[in-house]
Amino acid sequence: MLVVDESQEIRAYFDRLMTRLRAQYDLFASGSSALDSMRNAVSSEPYHVVFANYLVQNLDGMKILHEMKKISPDSFGVIMVPVSKWDIIESESTQSKVDKFIQKPLVSSAIIEIMGSMVHSGEHHEHVAPDEQRSLQGIFKSNRVLLVEDMELNREIVQALLEETGVAMDFAHNGQEGLHKFMTHPDQYDLILMDMQMPVMDGLEATRKIRALDVPEARAIPIVAMTANAFKEDVDACLASGMNDHIGKPIDFDLLIEKLTKHLAPAPVPAE
Repeated sequence: MLVVDESQEIRAYFDRLMTRLRAQYDLFASGSSALDSMRNAVSSEPYHVVFANYLVQNLDGMKILHEMKKISPDSFGVIMVPVSKWDIIESESTQSKVDKFIQKPLVSSAIIEIMGSMVHSGEHHEHVAPDEQRSLQGIFKSNRVLLVEDMELNREIVQALLEETGVAMDFAHNGQEGLHKFMTHPDQYDLILMDMQMPVMDGLEATRKIRALDVPEARAIPIVAMTANAFKEDVDACLASGMNDHIGKPIDFDLLIEKLTKHLAPAPVPAE
């Protein structure tokens, strides 16, 4: 990733987001320094995605991407546009080398969606034959998942990853809130994605309390742990608390779909 924006606040925002996503990235305050970095990177590790502010000192975002496309034609260029400038973008976009525009103020889920579209259109899927690809459109549309996670970014990542599947999602910010939501409507959820480490009440305690509830749904509902640690003792602790499965962080899209397919009943395929 390459991000060029003269705003220190925006660069700090990307710094936090990219760090949490474990992406490799460089941040620049000016177009000239960003271009110099891209020229140097082409021969070693080229940038795959470029986020450029619409208005940058010395060189505006449109010109930056135009020049960058000359250096690295395959890079994916995104212009960050203030709301006040949005109405003039359509006419300019036809003359530019911009792949996508994103509106300011920035929302992390929109950035994640762009990154996801790059990943899914990249090398990861080039080796999959067309007849082997499976559409995820609406595959879990009959299911509702409760995501218990204290980090807003992680909630947005999971929501963005599962948007195409049609699964209905509800959110809780800690184990206590997740427990309360399940207690209130135990028949409403088909699966719980439970973070391990949260304030107020962690995922292990929340799972034990859910399993102890005197309702049949409490014993039957699949609970999948989400944990940054995949050590055997962590997995054992998850299973001992009453969880059915686990998935590591950062969340892997294919593995997440695999876990949901394992524990949920996919929507029936309409007869042709």
